Amino acid sequence: VPEEVRNQAILFLTSLASSSSILARLITFSEGYDRALKIALESFSGLQTAGASSVTMDCLDLCLALAQADDVARELFLGGGDGVGNLNRLAQLMDLKGGERYRSEERNAWWDDEMGKRRKKRLEAKTKS
Repeated sequence: VPEEVRNQAILFLTSLASSSSILARLITFSEGYDRALKIALESFSGLQTAGASSVTMDCLDLCLALAQADDVARELFLGGGDGVGNLNRLAQLMDLKGGERYRSEERNAWWDDEMGKRRKKRLEAKTKS
C-alpha cells in the first residue's frame, strides 16, 4: 500500500473512531492499536523521512480516539493483542529504554565524571566526621 494511501486511511479511521464508539470498538477489535503503533514505530525509527513525525502523531491520535471511545477499548490497549504489548511500543516511542541520544559517549563521560565527584564528596564528608 502506498504511504499516502496508508496515511489517509489512518486519518479516516481516526475520524471514524472519534465519531462513534461502536466504530471505535470495531477498529479496536480489528487490531487497531497494534497496527497503529507498529506504523508509528516504523515511522519513528525512520525520522529522516519527510513527514515521518506527522505519521507517528496521526497514529497516536488514532490510539487516543480509540481509547476515548469506551472502557473495553482502554482495556484492550493494555492487553496488547500480539503479545508484544502496546505499553512496550508506547515506551519505545517515548524513548524510555535508552535511546541513542542517551547512550552517547560524551553524555556518559559527563555522567561518570559527575558521579565520581559526588562519591568523592561523600567519602570526604565521612572521613571528616
